[in-house]
Amino acid sequence: MIKKSILYLFFAVIALTSCNKEKVMTFSTEEIMIDLGSSDKDVCQFVKVTDNAPITVSGINYDKVGSYQAVFTSGDLQETRTVKVRADKLAGTYEFHFFVIKNNGEESETSLGKWLMEITKGSQYNQINIPDSNTNGVHVFVDQGCLVLTLDGDKAEIPPYKGNVLFVPSSSSPYTYSFEDIKYDKLNDGSYGLMGFMLRRDRDDGQYTAHYHITFEKQIP
Repeated sequence: MIKKSILYLFFAVIALTSCNKEKVMTFSTEEIMIDLGSSDKDVCQFVKVTDNAPITVSGINYDKVGSYQAVFTSGDLQETRTVKVRADKLAGTYEFHFFVIKNNGEESETSLGKWLMEITKGSQYNQINIPDSNTNGVHVFVDQGCLVLTLDGDKAEIPPYKGNVLFVPSSSSPYTYSFEDIKYDKLNDGSYGLMGFMLRRDRDDGQYTAHYHITFEKQIP
């Protein structure tokens, strides 16, 4: 009888220990990197809980490049990790269009024929490189190695460019060009593409300003 009581007590202790085992959430990497268009399912592949319970995640915009503080939840357990959405899917071949904006606001396209540009991945996860020339080697941004576009959520920046532009009369004292209203979006086929930006041209003495509109059409293979 005593042996049976000891045996029952032993199994009771084992069962109690098992029930009180701490639930833990673990991550396969401290910093999670994903592509544009990813999903909660893609992100949760980097996470596990000890009891294999379902995990949900919030705080990520999968259509915007940038760094997010994502909240992972499983029951009463919550953990926060950095999730970065990279810009790689914006890279590709684009048809390039250059418009001059007249004083009345109308846009007049410069006659180019079909100009193609190869936009490439940048050195940082949230960057892409816009080349200074088209795929035939004709320089558009004459005095620049490449334009580096940096993205972070709704924020998009290209550093000002000082130099000559192919479709604008050159100057011995080059103008400064600023990049405004930079846009990228999800395309109809589910891929992602750079849409374009406004280009502002300023003379150093502040006496002259002109505006241009550059658009991009991603070429789908």
